[in-house]
Amino acid sequence: MNKYSIAFISPGGNLLHRLVMAKNEDEALRTFFKEVNLASYSQDEDGFYYFKEDFSFGERPAGSIIQLN
Repeated sequence: MNKYSIAFISPGGNLLHRLVMAKNEDEALRTFFKEVNLASYSQDEDGFYYFKEDFSFGERPAGSIIQLN
């Protein structure tokens, strides 16, 4: 298992941070998504898709993930 540090600025402007153990980056993001349970995203595949887009894409991505050793 790998350890990931994940930070995300929620749509409300709050900074959320978690350390997550997972096999890979995608699994780590799914775990983070489930743990923080953001009200702005539905807790299904569609919600995760939109969360991942906000997390990673656009001019100012809202998230950051770093694999720790």
